[in-house]
Amino acid sequence: MARLSKHLLEQIERGIAILREGGLVAFPTDTVYGLGARADNQWAVARVYRAKQRPINMAVPLLVANAAQASEVAREMPPVAKLLAEKFWPGALTLVLFK
Repeated sequence: MARLSKHLLEQIERGIAILREGGLVAFPTDTVYGLGARADNQWAVARVYRAKQRPINMAVPLLVANAAQASEVAREMPPVAKLLAEKFWPGALTLVLFK
């Protein structure tokens, strides 16, 4: 695994600090930049909706680290979804589950 540069590590640490403080961070994805906040901070999530001018009834994606974390936030994680997540995460796999 490649080592991250000191500069990149500093940026990551700053992003973590901003998220912990309830702030928003921009991050690159495969195609565009995303705007993120802590999902467990309602005030920060509301800021994402305001910043994106997104209707409150339109869901936003939730990024999770692994299948276990997805199981914690999803209403149900079907066995096939769990198998896919365990095989392909981390990676470019999107699962659509009910909250």
